[in-house]
Amino acid sequence: AACSFPKPKTSTVVRPAAARCRGPVSPAILEVPPGLIDPLLGVAHEEPGALAVAAPLVAIGARRLLAELETLREAQIEIEHSQQLYAELFDSAPVGYINLTTEGQIQNANLAACDLLGCERKLIVGKPLYSFVASSDMQTLTAHLRRCADAEAGVTATELRLYTRPSEQRY
Repeated sequence: AACSFPKPKTSTVVRPAAARCRGPVSPAILEVPPGLIDPLLGVAHEEPGALAVAAPLVAIGARRLLAELETLREAQIEIEHSQQLYAELFDSAPVGYINLTTEGQIQNANLAACDLLGCERKLIVGKPLYSFVASSDMQTLTAHLRRCADAEAGVTATELRLYTRPSEQRY
C-alpha cells in the first residue's frame, strides 16, 4: 500500500514509519505543531527518500522530548509537594508570620499571626500592616520596610506594638 503525505493545516501526529501504512498505532503518539514537521513533509514531496532518512531522526528527537517532558513533570510534582509542605509548616508555626509587600500591605499571614491580630486571614490579607501597628511605632515599621527593600538577603527583624482595635494593645 502506498502512503501519501499531504501538507497538514493543523497539528501533525508523528508515528513510527511502519505504522503509517498499517493499522492501529499505540497511544504513545506525539502531537507536533505544524511548523515543526512541515519542512520535512515538503522535502518528502520533492525527494521521497528524504523522509525515510529524516524519520529516524525525528523519532529520536521525539523520544528525547518525551523523556525531558517526563523529567519536567516529575520536577513539577516535587515542587508542588514542597509548596504544600511549606504552606502546612507556615500555617502551623507557633510564631506569627506575615508576608508583606514593599509598601507594607499584608500578602499572607499564618494562623498564629491571625490569632495575634484577632482577625480571620481573609480579613487581614490585603490590608496594610500599618492598620494594626501602634501609632508610636509607625516610623519603626516604615524604617523596617526600607531596610527590607535595601537588604540583599538575610533576616530583618523589628519589634512593634500591635493593636486589634484602636483602644486595645495586643503585643
